[in-house]
This record gives sequence, C-alpha cells and structure tokens, in this order.
Amino acid sequence: MTTKIQPHSENKLEIMFKGAGCADQFLQKFKDEYFEIYNEFVGNVKTDGSEDDLKYLNEAKNDASWLTLERIKHFMEEINSGHSEEWASLIISGILYDGEEDYGDAIRDAYYELAKKDRELANREIKIQSKAFGEDKHFERYFVSIFTDDYLSEKPIEFAKNYSDCYKKLIEKGESEIYAHHYADQNASGQYAELYCDKFAYAMEKMLAQGIHNGAYCIADDFATNICNDRILFSCMDENFEYLLENKKYLLNYFDDIPDNITREKMQDLICKLYEQSEEELADFVLDSIILNKKKEQILNK
Repeated sequence: MTTKIQPHSENKLEIMFKGAGCADQFLQKFKDEYFEIYNEFVGNVKTDGSEDDLKYLNEAKNDASWLTLERIKHFMEEINSGHSEEWASLIISGILYDGEEDYGDAIRDAYYELAKKDRELANREIKIQSKAFGEDKHFERYFVSIFTDDYLSEKPIEFAKNYSDCYKKLIEKGESEIYAHHYADQNASGQYAELYCDKFAYAMEKMLAQGIHNGAYCIADDFATNICNDRILFSCMDENFEYLLENKKYLLNYFDDIPDNITREKMQDLICKLYEQSEEELADFVLDSIILNKKKEQILNK
C-alpha cells in the first residue's frame, strides 16, 4: 500500500510566506524551493499506511514548511539590509548548512563564491555587511579588509571585534594610529603573543616613518620573531651589517668609540657587549641597521 501526503497548495504557501515577510517578487522563488524541499523530505516515500508512518510523513511535511520559512526569514533580513538577491541566496545556503551560529562562515563562503564571478560586487556586498552588526568604524574597516585583502579568516566577526577593542584601547593609551593598527591587526586572531605584537607594531611604525614600505611586513615579522625566540643576537650576523661597517657616524649612536677599519669580528664583539648591556637597545640597533640598508637599496634602485 502506498500513502502520499499532499504538499500545501500554492494559495496556502502564499499566505504563509507573506506572513513570514516574504516580498511579492520572491514568492515564486520560495514556492519552488518549498516543493523541492518537500519532495526531498516526503516525495515518494512508501509506507504500509500505519499510524507511525503517517505521523512520520506529517512531521516531514511540517519540517519542509519550517525550513522554507527559515530560509525566507534569513533571506529577507539580507534583502532588507540592502543586499542583492544573489548574496542573500548564498547566505541562507551557508547558514542552513553549517548552522545559524556559524553566520561568519556563511558570510565568508558567500563572499568568496560571489568574488569568483564578480569581485567588485562581492566587495560592495561585504561593505554593506560590515554595517549590519551595529559596531564602530574600526570594526567595519577591519571587517571589510579581512575579505578584500584575502585574509581568509575563519572568524571574521570575532577578529574584527578583537581588532576594534584593541585599537581603541591603544589609542586611549596615547599610541599612534600606525602602531595601534599594526598591533591590533596582529592581536586580532589571538595567535601571537603580546611581545610579538608590540615589536611588530614598533618595527612597522619605525619603518613607515622612514618611508620604507616594500618588504616592511616581512622585516617586522622577522624582527618580532627573533626577539620572541631570543634570537636577536644571532640576527646580527647577517648581511645587513656589512653596510654598518661603512657608517661609523651611525655606530657612534650605540658605541663610545669605533676604530677605523673595524673588522667584522670586532664588530661582532661590540654587538655582544651591547647585548649584555641592554637587549632592547640591541633590538633597536638591529632594526636601525635594517632600515639603513633598505634606504640604501632604495637609493640604488632609483
């Protein structure tokens, strides 16, 4: 014996959908979705007509209605926020696949899926999305940058909130905007230690003030990593210090006396003494030497 539960009529669906806030232009879209979901949930299920089977089919029918109404609710939230139909459709697919609590994942997936076809449209959509959380301009700016800079964050909402909170605290403490931005940027994921964030931001601030942009991020990362790993002394033995040997005037900022024609070995001895006196001062010495070398490269490349 085959028993079929009948789906809701189109008139009934229209009443239900309008009651859920569905705009007229999207009614047919969700009617089609309802019937697709209904057929998946109920479809041609064969039963023996038992009470338990009929109960199961009615529950499946109700589930199809509930799921469609949930999709309408989330879809219209996106539309009413100013998003396109394509964006809203991608969002509801992500939410209902991963669970509503993973809204950040749905946003991320929607952005990258849309960006495959139209990066400009995806960027417009993410700017609209950034304003939907009721946060400040720092949150919005960082949230957008996570996507437009291809950060590939798994938790864009959480990271943007962390960034905003950290940035504001640093500004209140009197730090510069450049330092606060780079510290908060590294701190946002919770991946890096405070010492790393501090030294990274310090290096970026100092390099940018000297007009060094190309390669600055990698230099700051190496600098902060060496300090965190207690390898700042060993980093003094690289090629950056060849240029220092030609700049006695600069070296006098750190050492009382520099002999003429100082050898590399003697220079290393002086560096070790500086390390013994102050690791922080040695760190400044290292960074300043790198900056000098980069400025020399810029001059030679002009």
